[in-house]
Amino acid sequence: MRELIFSILNIRISESKYVFDLLKVQFFIGLANALINIVAFTLFIHTFAITGLAYAFLGIAFFLLLINLMYEKLEQRFTPIQLLRSILIASLFVFLAFWSGLVVAHSHVFIYCILICSTLFYMITSYAFWGIVSLLFNIRESKRVFSIVGSGDIPAKLIGYAATPLLIPITGVPNLLLLAVVFMGTAFILLNRLAHKSTWQSILRRAHAHTQHHTESHPIKKGRIEAFFRSELIFSISLLSILSYNVFVLIDYTFISQVKSRFYDLTNLAAFIAQFFAFGRIIALVLKLTFSSRAIERLGIIACLSFTPVTLFLFSCTFFFTYDVTYTVFIFGIMALLTEVLRSTIQEPVFLILFQPLSEHLRLKGHIIAKGYMFPISLVVVGLSLILFPVMGLPFTIMTTIKVLLVNLVVWAVIIFMIKKAYVKVLHYSIQKGVYNGEDLKVSDHKTIELLLKKVEEGKDVEIIYALKLLESASYQDLDELLKKQLYSPLKEVKKYALFKLEEREQLDVTLLHDLLATEEEREVKERIVDLLCQLDASFLKTISGLISQQDYATRKIIIHHLLSQKEFSFLYTASKEIHSLITSPFPKEREQALEIISELSDIKFTDAIEVLLEDNEPAIRRSAIIAACRLHIQKLLPVILQLLKEQPTKYLALHGLQVYGDVLFNDIKTLPTPLLSIHKQELIKIAGKSKGTHSTAYLLSQLSDAPDNNDRIIHALWMKSYVAETPEQMHQFKPLLKYYIKNGFEKIAYCKEVPLVKGYHLIRQSLLSEIESDVTTALKLCIILYHNKEINRLLELVAFNKNNKLFNAMEMLEWTLPKKLSMQINSLIDFVLEPTFNKRTAANFDPVAFLNKVLVVQSQSFNIWTKAVCIYCSIENQQSGVIRELNAESDLSNHYIINETRAYALQAI
Repeated sequence: MRELIFSILNIRISESKYVFDLLKVQFFIGLANALINIVAFTLFIHTFAITGLAYAFLGIAFFLLLINLMYEKLEQRFTPIQLLRSILIASLFVFLAFWSGLVVAHSHVFIYCILICSTLFYMITSYAFWGIVSLLFNIRESKRVFSIVGSGDIPAKLIGYAATPLLIPITGVPNLLLLAVVFMGTAFILLNRLAHKSTWQSILRRAHAHTQHHTESHPIKKGRIEAFFRSELIFSISLLSILSYNVFVLIDYTFISQVKSRFYDLTNLAAFIAQFFAFGRIIALVLKLTFSSRAIERLGIIACLSFTPVTLFLFSCTFFFTYDVTYTVFIFGIMALLTEVLRSTIQEPVFLILFQPLSEHLRLKGHIIAKGYMFPISLVVVGLSLILFPVMGLPFTIMTTIKVLLVNLVVWAVIIFMIKKAYVKVLHYSIQKGVYNGEDLKVSDHKTIELLLKKVEEGKDVEIIYALKLLESASYQDLDELLKKQLYSPLKEVKKYALFKLEEREQLDVTLLHDLLATEEEREVKERIVDLLCQLDASFLKTISGLISQQDYATRKIIIHHLLSQKEFSFLYTASKEIHSLITSPFPKEREQALEIISELSDIKFTDAIEVLLEDNEPAIRRSAIIAACRLHIQKLLPVILQLLKEQPTKYLALHGLQVYGDVLFNDIKTLPTPLLSIHKQELIKIAGKSKGTHSTAYLLSQLSDAPDNNDRIIHALWMKSYVAETPEQMHQFKPLLKYYIKNGFEKIAYCKEVPLVKGYHLIRQSLLSEIESDVTTALKLCIILYHNKEINRLLELVAFNKNNKLFNAMEMLEWTLPKKLSMQINSLIDFVLEPTFNKRTAANFDPVAFLNKVLVVQSQSFNIWTKAVCIYCSIENQQSGVIRELNAESDLSNHYIINETRAYALQAI
């Protein structure tokens, strides 16, 4: 039963504990609000002329602005729960005072005050309540939950409106305020209990932290308007908020004016208003509970945001062309009813959802700006229009209202496009990595340069190097002298950096290098100085080459490289003679050094020497020979190196060497026997994924097939290479694969729900969840390949590291970057991975033998090695000997060593 209710409401178990707690609180706030509204509007319409409503609008606007300023200050110091509790207590005493005033004095001033305070009460309770809700749910949850949470006041108002005609003859209109006060007190008690629930402690802590530290998730602009709104999205929503309030207030005013002209008796007037509102709430309740969340989730925010203006525009056009004064009150009644339903079921939830990608601080600020500050502006605009139009001789008729509405609705549609652009921009920004890049930092003021110079004198090696980089970026005039000074530093890394920079800036001279060589003791720095001198001073090269046998291995290698780069025969002869002596040396260290030198000589071939050294007794020599053969692209030796992949001790040496071979490898292996390549397909796919170039990409594409065994590896490899499908043929190759992995993911979800309640069932479920996550990951990589959207990489990263706060924003962004149906399918898979559903009562009814047979025998190809191994293990745990015997007869299960070992263990166990 519980699952059925959750399914109808479109919410999840993890969300339900908060949803139902919130609904209870909002129910009683809604009851209080309904009774206060009926008292306020009934007494006002009965007592005052309809023109007085315009002045009431101005009064509401003035006091609401004051309340907003006060609330914003309090919001920075208190949590939304604390604020809502305070608001309920304060309102309770305020309305008690108004009731006393009505009963004792019967003053018109109290009626005006009640009308103003009824709106203020609705607005500030809304700020605090939705402040709590916005902190509880992320963007994905909010699409499902906000319309349900917002429906709490609908049955409350429905009960209030329906009961009013029965209560008024007994209690009278003013005494309804006492009932409203009782309901406020009940809401306070329920809210106070929530604050002490263990499930609410996390939100209380988060809210408290939020009041202490405000962190922005969107760039703040510098202008006055931008500084107030703090976000382009808040600004766009605020514009739309003004227009929507204009429309709603105009429709309400016109409807009330028509009601005023038809009813004169107070009881009948109150009954009509109550029945009208009750009917609207019945429609809104049904739509909110069964339609709203599904529409928002499936159609998207922008499409739902367009419902209200499009519907009202069509209705206004119909009214404009078929106007009949006889049916005015009924037509505008339907229009007001439609407005109320659309505002409640679609408009308000979507408005609140739009703020969710922002930081928690900006969400709450956005609520106050878009609702609190824009509503008074709208009230002032409408109120002044209603007052000034008659003064200027322009009567505010029904047709005038329709024309104004049409203009507002057209502008409304334009602003929706602004919101769409700003919303997508916020989504993109919210999932970015917060990486600080110091390379972009520029300094120019004298104080900063003095600090950097001081850091060069006193800092550690990393600090000195960083300070030198900043001084270079600041175009420091004496940088060359400062770098030369660092050549005498006691810090090795600083000297190496100084040499590198001076060489780059062409500020090194031979005399300086000779002086440094005479005094330098650090081996690495000394080798670098020798390297530079061999490059810059031919006489030094000639002298040191005559003493080459006296040098250490590293220096000898430097000298040989420089000798081979010369055109003088004597230099070349000396170098070749030295290389030959190293190759044939009895000392392994010298043979290894020969290979290191050979591997860097692309113009001279040493194929025979390398082939001999591949058989050397020393592992280090064989490793260097493999690297040399691959680095020099010796095609002749490829079969020998590929054979090394078969043996475990030499496999990783060969893999490393083939990786060094690079992209050309996949052109050179075309002439090799197919059986040899097939044996090592997985290794070659892995290498191809790490290689840059067209040959490796072509190889990977050629290996894609209908058999899924290696497809996930190939797709991963292509994704690693940042490959994108550009031609129709390429896209046709990948689209079926994308459908396959999505379909496979949903099938695994079905299997996951069918896992029988046996020993080790949680291991099977966890394994299936891993398979679903793998399918999702592969599907996302295919989306990057097909739709050329690299931002999906961020979603992949967030899924891998389970960074939920940004992950949900990234999932929302997916709906804006991929086709709607595809994004919904992928998000459904991710949702299940994040919160898998499992019904133990249903699982207990599944046959374990049938399930294990399905995984291990019937549909074995659909599951990975680990899942099958886990199921074999669970067969032993649950004494399913029949499954294991059938498994023994099944020859096509797998030759993977994990399966073989687990199967052997299972057979031994029975």
